[in-house]
Amino acid sequence: MIGSQLSLVCGKNGGDPTGEPNVAHRYDNKILVLNAALQPVATYLLADKWENNRLTVRLFGPRADGRYQIVALADKALVLEVNK
Repeated sequence: MIGSQLSLVCGKNGGDPTGEPNVAHRYDNKILVLNAALQPVATYLLADKWENNRLTVRLFGPRADGRYQIVALADKALVLEVNK
């Protein structure tokens, strides 16, 4: 699961399509690992603040050793490993 606080900065261009676009800021961007009872097991802070970034997170596994890999792609790639 991923979590972010979203803040939209609107009204910068008054609706002019040729002007500067409105901005979305995302704060406290985290990956949350939950167990089957939806209790947090681990938390990883990806970035404190993003402007208009896209984030893709995928879960891979289990591997032969029982671990799972969480791959997060945004402005950089990140691979996290967690035990079941």
